[in-house]
Amino acid sequence: MSPVHRRTIKLGGSLLDLDDLAPRIRKWLATEPPMQNVILVGGGRLADGIRESHVRHNLSEEAAHWLCVRILGITAEMVARLLPESLLVSRLEDLLAMERTDRLLVFECERWLRDLQPSRYGDNLPHTWDVTSDSIAAALAVAITADELVLLKSRGFSKSWTSLSDAADAGYVDQHFRVVAERVPHLRFVDFRTAVRDGIA
Repeated sequence: MSPVHRRTIKLGGSLLDLDDLAPRIRKWLATEPPMQNVILVGGGRLADGIRESHVRHNLSEEAAHWLCVRILGITAEMVARLLPESLLVSRLEDLLAMERTDRLLVFECERWLRDLQPSRYGDNLPHTWDVTSDSIAAALAVAITADELVLLKSRGFSKSWTSLSDAADAGYVDQHFRVVAERVPHLRFVDFRTAVRDGIA
């Protein structure tokens, strides 16, 4: 039996304000080489609210981290509802068992991060602001042995950045991302806000 080729997709939370988000995702996927697609959705403005509470109310980074992870479950369910052809999955074992499905898979990551990821599937991610959904998506790509990780962002990777450290310092990815991304076979960044609108594959 031939190996399963998987693509992990991080859908930036800042993109959730797009009026045409669902058709835009479908259009982009139609231009991509066939693979099993697994989407992890960022927290967007909801996570920004937790960050503000961290500062305003002296909320600990540990507490803020897990509140943001819970928010990723909400945004994952929202995207799954916007794409009724997709399947929302909350257990990594179930995700790995779906080797032959052609359905788009949307992953809700809280259970994995709390119970499975630290002990069975890769390094434990720090529970600080150094980790956002960027690093979580990279860790997921490693856990499911994805062929590539694609980060759909609101802007492109700057030509002035010579490394992921530069991108992290500019706030484009989180500080821990470069550590996890080293274990991802192939990495791509897509300016999703403009590329699909302009018809650029």
